[in-house]
Amino acid sequence: MQPLTTFALLKFAFCTTLALFDLSAYLFANGKPWDVRFFKIAILVSLSSKAALCILIYTLFPSWNATSDVASAYIHEAHAALAARVPYVHYESSYSIFFGFLLALPVSLWNSVGAIVLMNVMLEGVMLWLYLRPPHLNNRERWGIAFLYSYSPIAVYWLDILGYNGGIIQFGTFVALWLSERRKPYWSGFVAGLSFTATKLLAILGWPAVIWYDRLGWRQRALPLLLTVVGTAMLLLAGVDVLIPLKLEFAKSTSGNVWYLAGMVQPWLRDTSIFRYGHLVLFALILLPALIEYWKERGTCHANDSDVRFSRASAFAGFTNLLFLVCSRKAYTFYLPMCFFLILYSALRGGEHKHGTLVAVTLLGATTTLEGSLADSLYLASGGVRDVSLRLPQAQVLFAVDIIIVAAYIYLMYRCRRRYLSWS
Repeated sequence: MQPLTTFALLKFAFCTTLALFDLSAYLFANGKPWDVRFFKIAILVSLSSKAALCILIYTLFPSWNATSDVASAYIHEAHAALAARVPYVHYESSYSIFFGFLLALPVSLWNSVGAIVLMNVMLEGVMLWLYLRPPHLNNRERWGIAFLYSYSPIAVYWLDILGYNGGIIQFGTFVALWLSERRKPYWSGFVAGLSFTATKLLAILGWPAVIWYDRLGWRQRALPLLLTVVGTAMLLLAGVDVLIPLKLEFAKSTSGNVWYLAGMVQPWLRDTSIFRYGHLVLFALILLPALIEYWKERGTCHANDSDVRFSRASAFAGFTNLLFLVCSRKAYTFYLPMCFFLILYSALRGGEHKHGTLVAVTLLGATTTLEGSLADSLYLASGGVRDVSLRLPQAQVLFAVDIIIVAAYIYLMYRCRRRYLSWS
């Protein structure tokens, strides 16, 4: 068995240590008379340290993080936007049409990958401020959840160190729900639509939670999203191939999902139509009943139960994102931050089955880089073949890790579903 590289082992050790620290510090402080003060100080230290380290690292080592999507794709999208080049017209892109233009602002101020990472840190700070501002300023449950998120390797590594766009997608969904809570339906729909046009197609996973936040104002929230769809269709009719991201990404597959596990157990599946299109059917078969459930339940909450509405909508957004991670053939572990904060909030709110959620989140945090490192090791060991059977030792280890990851996703899906149906 080919060993993991030293860097891969260091990443695994860092994420495991941070995940265990996050869990133990939370369990130690939670419920103590001074827990809110501890969480406040720890979160401030976290945000300020992330920002300072980002500036320091990317100033002293500008080529660091050179192999990530942020360095190989995001920064070039920003440079193209600054040169007035439009995706799908002047070049192919896996991202939405305004993604490069969004990144162009921070990159124009600091021509570095660090500018994109720093933007993620700032968006995290704004999101937590909106989440914790009055009337929740002294809500110990919310402060505890914010602490868990701030120190989770899922957020720290992928967003605050590498700068993946899942943080931008998550911010858009959160702000859209936050605006819905404050009775600003048009702005809520506008932000959800902007998140789709300025990040990538996966932002659409949060749309049902936004549209059907409650019975009041759903048409107003849906209108900007409908205009977004119409605008996208008009671009297609005008000859701008906005379907390029789908064409580039649809046929790709990764580990970390049920299809990869099925393909390892039964390799013949990979050459069938079931493997090529089954993920769409499976996703639809689970999502459609869930949409009906969510639709029916949206009117059972009292008009003044804003916190319950927000919790329920967060849970459904978390459910749809987790369902995608389980069912999709392409599901990297760095996709989880697209909705990780909302998953944490909805799964932990009220304290029910808290320990199961904490175990799942800790396992996902510890393995968040290990899964990809094992997949790369297996790719090299198999001579450049991604899809292999369980005959190789690397494949057996990856299979075991993927079972843990997929099981954690499914458990968190279950917790999110219980939340959006419970109204508690």
